[in-house]
Amino acid sequence: MTQPTFPRSGSEPPRVLFFSHEATLSGAPIALFHLACWLQDSGKRPVVAVPERGPISDLLQSRGIEVVIDAAFLADSSQGKLLEICAGFDVVVANTIASWAAVRAARAAGARAIWYLHETLVAIDLIGKISEIGPTLDHAHLLITPTQQTANVYRGLTRTAIEVVPYGIPEPVGFGKSDDTDRRLKFVALGSYEPRKGQDVLLEAIRRLAPEVRSVASFTMAGRVLDQSFFDTLTGLRAGLENVELASAVDHSGSLRLLADADVLVCASRDETMPISIIEAMSLGKVVVSTDVGGVSEWLHDRLNGFLAPREDPARLAKALSDCITDPARRSLCGAAARRTFAQHFTLEQFGSRFAAAIDLAANEPLTTSRPGAEQQYRDWIVLYDTPTAGDRIALVRQMRSLRNTPIISVLLPVYNPDLTLLVAAVDSVRQQSYQHLQLCIADDASTDPAIRPLLETLAAADERIRVTFRTTNGHISAASNSALELATGEWCALLDQDDALVEHAFAFVALEIAANPDARVIYSDEDKMDVEGVRSNPFFKTDWNPELFQGQNYINHLGVYHTALLRNVGGFREGFEGSQDYDLASRCCERLRREQVRHIPRILYHWRMAPGSLAEVPDAKPYAKEAARRALADHLQRCGIAGRVEPCPENTESHRVIYPVPEQKPLVTIIIPTRDRVALLQQCVQSIS
Repeated sequence: MTQPTFPRSGSEPPRVLFFSHEATLSGAPIALFHLACWLQDSGKRPVVAVPERGPISDLLQSRGIEVVIDAAFLADSSQGKLLEICAGFDVVVANTIASWAAVRAARAAGARAIWYLHETLVAIDLIGKISEIGPTLDHAHLLITPTQQTANVYRGLTRTAIEVVPYGIPEPVGFGKSDDTDRRLKFVALGSYEPRKGQDVLLEAIRRLAPEVRSVASFTMAGRVLDQSFFDTLTGLRAGLENVELASAVDHSGSLRLLADADVLVCASRDETMPISIIEAMSLGKVVVSTDVGGVSEWLHDRLNGFLAPREDPARLAKALSDCITDPARRSLCGAAARRTFAQHFTLEQFGSRFAAAIDLAANEPLTTSRPGAEQQYRDWIVLYDTPTAGDRIALVRQMRSLRNTPIISVLLPVYNPDLTLLVAAVDSVRQQSYQHLQLCIADDASTDPAIRPLLETLAAADERIRVTFRTTNGHISAASNSALELATGEWCALLDQDDALVEHAFAFVALEIAANPDARVIYSDEDKMDVEGVRSNPFFKTDWNPELFQGQNYINHLGVYHTALLRNVGGFREGFEGSQDYDLASRCCERLRREQVRHIPRILYHWRMAPGSLAEVPDAKPYAKEAARRALADHLQRCGIAGRVEPCPENTESHRVIYPVPEQKPLVTIIIPTRDRVALLQQCVQSIS
């Protein structure tokens, strides 16, 4: 991979990298091509990065624009190649929503990221399916969309500023209409053959035309076949329509030639932003008949500068086609008005200058106006380091497949009058684990809410891995946890509270840790907190096993996973330590183990829910918990034969400290004070000792 080598001085334009996940002849890459060419002609010297060669990359290179082609841009799950190239630029423009990895890489490399977003319905679908995309919206410096409708898709999903910059194209040159003896009105539809483009809707609309109307028109569709089964369906729908041609793909100049020779462009799409083909048709003074999708109606107004029909409505589309065919005067007015619309809004000069201004503004602003607060810093961290990519998931699946042993992990879940929504979320976080060798053991501690029992019975009936027991008397959390433990048949037990949630790969990482350390008996992970809306905060990044630190606080806590035989050998949960029963349990388990048998997974695998009244939200919500913790620690010291008393830590009463007695034969302490001159400072030091 070649790297750009031009340095930037204060008077030079910003170094701009465009990244596109594809280089095909489709709308977003074509927009990028026009923009890059305009910037090149304006002295901006952009560089374009793509993962594979395509028609657009060839066109860019023919214009003297540097193009870096490397499959590792998308194939490398570590994003090493993306980070490497982004580091050489001031501004990175990520083209389309599929280029979220470039936004993340730009931020990590210290470049400003502009995310050029074209998608509407596709964006909603992808944000729902790919967890990385939503959080990444907040880490772009600016979002640019071609229409207000597209911008509206992202408002409410992010706090990042959004600017609308309409597309622009160069004036067409040398594309006059060819001489043709065919006097029929020529319609052309340009776009890949896929359901989103709606060619099936167009064929149905053509079939609905009155025979005498249809006979004076011809229809040509041209594009790449992206969905073969859909294209086969179109071939069937075309049967009997002799004036319809399903043509193969053509290059960009071929598309313009089809447009120039046509009278009308038809766009029957189910989802679009603002098709470049519509703008190209307007530039040629052609009539446009389109479905009302995306931002089309922001620029195209029915029977004024085009004809509009609702999406997926063949009857209304047929009516628009018929009006266009039978009303030549209206058709002529619409074509002329379309040309004026182009001149007013869609010239390349307007497009390029507005986009360049956004680039310059981004390049000259500091990356951050102030140091972000802890919450924003953690959100940044989640996007960069705790949002698994598709490659990460694939790698984890491969690791799980290589496991020789897949132990059953029994999840112990005591419940008492829980919030039903949070309980279902907790249960779902177990059921949706990527590691499926699980058992969920639920013990209801005689809840008084009549809705609890039927809900638990329904959950158990829906998944054979769920076992439920209903206690007849309320014994509090230790007794309920022991009832859940009685249900467990797994080799390992994990602890889950009724309003908390697990990360989707939590037990996959636990299983891998067990495989790597077969002598392990206690395993714990990092954790964070989550509010009732699902917003994460307060990460707790823990150390490996440190018995001295553990005396100060229960940092095993969540996620804690214990070997089932060990749990039963120590007698399970002790009643009388409610509120700190986990701390007491961990103490009694770990004091029986060698240091290497207590394992730490340095990943956040558990979300501690900040529900009203929980310790996660308010430390003093359960004041009895601190007293129980200190009693548990004092018992631990006694069992281990360690002399000492337990007190609250003065700096933080949530923590504890052990005060050890001074031995009868007091040891000599030597204090070394390195010093030179500065007598006043030395005097202060000596006085502090005396």
